[in-house]
Amino acid sequence: MNNQQPQMNVNLAGQPAFFCPACGSEGFIPTIKLVYLDMFHSPTKKDALIPVPMGAVCGQCGKPAEVNNHWKQLLRDKQKAAKKGGDA
Repeated sequence: MNNQQPQMNVNLAGQPAFFCPACGSEGFIPTIKLVYLDMFHSPTKKDALIPVPMGAVCGQCGKPAEVNNHWKQLLRDKQKAAKKGGDA
């Protein structure tokens, strides 16, 4: 079994960055939820704590990153700009 992650070469130059809407910071801390898996449900037959990604909080002010709202607003702005460009 091959457990290596695929290597991706992606150029992020010119891509929009996410900023905290509360303080304007670009730094975020990932958050996880630890889920207990008992040995009766575990494929390894051992108790385990499973980390489940939950999102991120701002590294400066601690507010949760509302990424979905941010991208929805970007999409709305792009659609408005496209409409204005089409009306000209």
